[in-house]
Amino acid sequence: MSPPTCHTAWEPPIVTKREWVEVGRCSISKEPAYQEHVTVAVAYWPDRTSPGTAVVLGDKPALSRPVTYQPEYGSAVKIKEWIEGLPR
Repeated sequence: MSPPTCHTAWEPPIVTKREWVEVGRCSISKEPAYQEHVTVAVAYWPDRTSPGTAVVLGDKPALSRPVTYQPEYGSAVKIKEWIEGLPR
């Protein structure tokens, strides 16, 4: 399914779920590595109808890093950039 055309001044996309999903483990420390997944409800304009939701992914965690014995997180979802990249 292709991303729906969305975003209005009166009703921006609504985040309905935000979670950090484990996508791997650091090779030395064995700490988890997470990627953010955000579920966003969208709406068509000017119809004001919703085709449903879309899952937007943040960046994956770094492939290498200094050993810290702490979990690694990818960068957060950039919803504004995702909206701007939707077909018009």
